[in-house]
Amino acid sequence: MIAKTKQALNESIAAWKKKARATSPAGVSLSGNECPLCVIFSGAGGCEGCPVKISTGKRLCADTPYRQASHAIALWRDSKDDDDMLAFQQAAQDEVEFLQGLLP
Repeated sequence: MIAKTKQALNESIAAWKKKARATSPAGVSLSGNECPLCVIFSGAGGCEGCPVKISTGKRLCADTPYRQASHAIALWRDSKDDDDMLAFQQAAQDEVEFLQGLLP
């Protein structure tokens, strides 16, 4: 893994750790514009070279905990319920662990 990719992966892990500690859905964004890996690898190339795609074989973080986190944040934004907060926090932590597993 080249240094630039490893740095973006570490920055993505740090961002997801912060998301996993969120106590309000306000300000939590799952936008690719805020993901260091997406900033480098998304676009016309279809995530080519992204360690997530290399791991899963799929684009746009399919088959990763990102999908569960995306669903959970939508529910939490609607409900403001503690159970939905905990579901999001767990999905975000699962994403942290998934991304950590991609480190060399």
